[in-house]
Amino acid sequence: MQYLLQCSFSRVTKKPLFIWWLVLLCALQLFISAKAEPVISSPRFKHLSTENGLSQDSINDMFVDSDGFLWVATETGLNRYDGYHNKQYIGLNNEFADDGIYSLYEDQNNDLWVSTYSSGVYRVNRQTGESKRVLAITYKSQPEWYQFVSHYIPGPNNTLYIAHDHVIVQFNLETEQWATVFDLLSPEIALPESEVIRHIALYDEVLFIATSAGFYTYDLLTKATRKIQYEENRESNRDKLNAKLIMIDEQANFWLGTVEGLYKFNLEALLTYAKSGGDVPLGATAIPSLNIWSLQNIDGSLYYLATNNGLYTVDLVTLELQHLFKPSDSNLLITDNNLTKIAFTPSEQLWLSTKTSGMLLWNPRSVLFNNVYADDESKSSLSDNTVHDFHVQNDENLWVGTNNGLNLYNLESGEIEQFFVSRDEKAVASYGSIYIIREGEDDWVWLATYEGLRKFDLVKKQVIPFQMDAQTNELLSSDKTYDILRVSKNKYVVASEKQFSRLDETQNTFVKDEVLSTTLDVSQFYTFIPDFSEDEDYVLIAMTGGLWRYNVATSSLQKIHETRNVQSEYILQPTEAILDDYGTLWISYPGHGLYGLDATSYEQKYFFDTSNILPTNIVFSLEKDDNGYIWMGSHKGLLQLDPKTLSLKQFTTKEGLINNEFKWGSKVRLNNGDMVYGSQKGFTLFDPNKFVENENTLPPTLITNVALVSKQVALGFGDKSGKLLNINHDDIGLSINFSDMQYDNTNVSHYQYSLTGDINISYPPTKSAEVSFPQLKPGKYTFLVSRYDVANESPGPVSSLQIKVKHPAFASPFAYFMYCLVSAALLFIFIWRRKLNSDKLKAAHLSVLKNKNRLSMALTASNTRVWEWSEDTNAIEQERIKKELHYTDATISFDEHCKLIHEHDKHVFLTQWHGVLKGERKNLDVTYRIKNRDGEYEWYRDVGALVTNNDTSTNAIKLAGTYSNITETINTQTKAQLYGEAFEHTRDWVVIFDSNFKPIIANQSFKDALCLCLDENISTQLIQVFSSQKHKLIHALSKMRKLSPNEHWSGEADIQSLQGDKYIVNIGITAVSNPRNESEISRYLVILSDITKQKDAQGALVKMANYDSLTGLPNRSLLLDRIQHAFDQAKRDKTSICLFFIDLDRFKQINDSLGH
Repeated sequence: MQYLLQCSFSRVTKKPLFIWWLVLLCALQLFISAKAEPVISSPRFKHLSTENGLSQDSINDMFVDSDGFLWVATETGLNRYDGYHNKQYIGLNNEFADDGIYSLYEDQNNDLWVSTYSSGVYRVNRQTGESKRVLAITYKSQPEWYQFVSHYIPGPNNTLYIAHDHVIVQFNLETEQWATVFDLLSPEIALPESEVIRHIALYDEVLFIATSAGFYTYDLLTKATRKIQYEENRESNRDKLNAKLIMIDEQANFWLGTVEGLYKFNLEALLTYAKSGGDVPLGATAIPSLNIWSLQNIDGSLYYLATNNGLYTVDLVTLELQHLFKPSDSNLLITDNNLTKIAFTPSEQLWLSTKTSGMLLWNPRSVLFNNVYADDESKSSLSDNTVHDFHVQNDENLWVGTNNGLNLYNLESGEIEQFFVSRDEKAVASYGSIYIIREGEDDWVWLATYEGLRKFDLVKKQVIPFQMDAQTNELLSSDKTYDILRVSKNKYVVASEKQFSRLDETQNTFVKDEVLSTTLDVSQFYTFIPDFSEDEDYVLIAMTGGLWRYNVATSSLQKIHETRNVQSEYILQPTEAILDDYGTLWISYPGHGLYGLDATSYEQKYFFDTSNILPTNIVFSLEKDDNGYIWMGSHKGLLQLDPKTLSLKQFTTKEGLINNEFKWGSKVRLNNGDMVYGSQKGFTLFDPNKFVENENTLPPTLITNVALVSKQVALGFGDKSGKLLNINHDDIGLSINFSDMQYDNTNVSHYQYSLTGDINISYPPTKSAEVSFPQLKPGKYTFLVSRYDVANESPGPVSSLQIKVKHPAFASPFAYFMYCLVSAALLFIFIWRRKLNSDKLKAAHLSVLKNKNRLSMALTASNTRVWEWSEDTNAIEQERIKKELHYTDATISFDEHCKLIHEHDKHVFLTQWHGVLKGERKNLDVTYRIKNRDGEYEWYRDVGALVTNNDTSTNAIKLAGTYSNITETINTQTKAQLYGEAFEHTRDWVVIFDSNFKPIIANQSFKDALCLCLDENISTQLIQVFSSQKHKLIHALSKMRKLSPNEHWSGEADIQSLQGDKYIVNIGITAVSNPRNESEISRYLVILSDITKQKDAQGALVKMANYDSLTGLPNRSLLLDRIQHAFDQAKRDKTSICLFFIDLDRFKQINDSLGH
């Protein structure tokens, strides 16, 4: 091959004959390699097609941009995919809505270039999303049609070289000026319009141009165009001349892909010819026959090769070609094997575009899984696809137990030998159903089959007869024996239908294990599990609901775990227990989840299920690899758990597995560290070391799309993180999409997002990559989103979107300021006008408050309690029986209550009571007497009515109400009646004044004495009497005004009736205080006693005692009284007095003559 390449670079036009034979031989070898069967017989893809949103399945172009978005050009539109959502990108002005898209490109400024079918070439600004048509070059013969762009390459000084069908232009990205640098239809080249430019490359000021009619060079300095005749004319055909791909590798080798073959050139020879001419450099055929669409570097000289026959890898140094797969071999019903473009995702998967079947996402790791299954077309295949268990005999042989037969799989050659295969195709299970393969001694194993245990010699490949007694042999070989496990040399523990036993093949003994049989219920037994410590003295026993650890040497049994009591469609039984490198014991419960325990204390550290990191609760078959990862089978593929970071990876049919549903307990680790897992469709072998991840950090999250129902959003076509979204108050239907751009892990990625600002909302972690807000209130918000590690409860890098919702004109801050200003003015006017009536309103308000306070005080002061009677108990519950009447119980029967009622009141009480119960009365309102414990009666007033019974369990009638102790009220009324009678019949005159000194009532004696008319208003007449005599009563009235509460004054005065009769009266005035307020006077009680006659008699006696009856002059007695008064006055005033004494002579004769 090396000699072939050396010969092909020679410029000698004539070659020796043997060289041509060598060329022919090498080409034949490559042709055979190209036609070889693919390595992957059944490739698995994630399919992006019209079924999940793609505008069309015919793909013209695609690429993955700098953000990781997949862009797809179809004949019916432009598409962008973020791993979750496919968006048909129509442009802000619908410029791409009804147009086909031919090619795509991302330039140095990360702007998007779009070549359309009918409107030219657009440049889309990444930041704003605005599109601008920058090129519209038409065909010469069809000026109404625009030329398609087939390829773009960067040029110097921020320029682009853009290859149209017939011309190549240089475009300045800053000035947007362009110029044609190459014309395929120029007279110099003289090609028809049917030929087109398909690919270009730039190197050392030389444009390399691949066209449908051959390969050309164009020197940008000399403007010289030269055609490269890379094959002899006799070897050329139309397909070989149809060049469509140019690549210059890192070793400066030049590769040209055509419709029929890949050619290699010496780059220096090409540059020399392009610039100076001379001998035409010929290319060497690197790969014949294949239609070469695309080359993508894998590593070093290894490349992916997209062809008309699927995907290949090629080493460009050794030219070793390997056919990976054909899309038509997948389960997607694809008939076209043409793969036209290859693009890597951020996670190094491959997007592959097809001609007519949409986009395919392929994981290169799928080749790391080797699937072995039953194939009717293969002579060497498994006897049955349902695999239950494995046993590793040595580095070469793997024994496989299936539902029908035992298989010996050669790990080196892949050949399979079958044993115990039942030919009954209808049998669900048979003697060939091998459920468990347990380790025996040396070169034999135990087989747990449908019919019981067997000993199988791995070397002689035959069954070994049991050597125990007949009864034990019969038990072991029957279906009543469930499982067996080796604990040490020739010693085993056995679980059978009725008991746990110990088998000792050295002593040929089979005895009951008393500890296990008495402690554990063998009917709840599931399986034996080798101990996680690899100590031969211990064995793990899986029982329903928990896991036990048994020390065979000491016969000590310990329950190390019990599952939570939960609802499950599966019986919860542990299937495996494995210890990781960090002291955690992992236990799987299929149908429930995965527990992580502290390996020393057995305390729970973790629990995983579908609520956090597991894709399914059905997990089992735990196995640890050399790197410390825990692998497990499930019904949703294989799972890889990193016990250090608690991150989980899932591998399914998309990653190369033949089946997602694996079997419980069907796993083994080979001597070289490889792992094998059994499933419903054979088994899968893989090297876990090839799945080691150096970095487990969460990837950043991109905000991939922001949309409104009400209008277009101009935030560009890339990542929206860190941008500001301005929306109006009436915009509705805000939706935000986000993605971590991990196309293979979208089913396990969790996100956490929140909205902060005028409202704060935090959402729980979710797998959904979209959130919608019907409408946001005006204000400023920040939307935050990140990947979320559910196991560690920690977020990844956070992306944000600023959102500003504008206020409406009528509700903006300025509008509110004006509203406040106008409102303040109106309020001032309103207050000023209201001030005119404020006094009246205040007075009315105070009056209402006073009345309200009075009513509140009256209700508070009322002595009211509640009573209740129920028909079902016929008892009255009432506090008065115990607290007021002083009986023992507060609840008595209705009959006992009636016995306490006074005989005179019982008839009235019962009449009203039964009237309410019969519906004849609406309410009960009765006053009656009840006997207390001391035998005295107290007055009560009971008010009540029928009440609704809320107890639905009974229809009993209930009567409830209130009672008031009115004994004091009755007594007061009696006293008032007596006082009233005394008031009316006393002979003294009684008048009552109010606190304002107005007479309001008088008794009958007063009315008769003063001649008041009974038919007229008494108060008016009293006011008339006292008003007309104020001058006579002024002293008494003044004294009355000065009285304090409860003080008394008495005196005398003259009074005249309405008929003119005059009386002298003794007045007694008492100021009566308010019972509620001792400092306030409520009434004035005035009692007038007629002393006219007493006064007349008293005057006569005084005159007789102090005046002479004859002369009427003061006598000696009055003289001495006056002298004494004078002495007293002088003494008080500290003055002197003078007394004149006159003696009349011979006055005695006069006095005697008058009768002395």
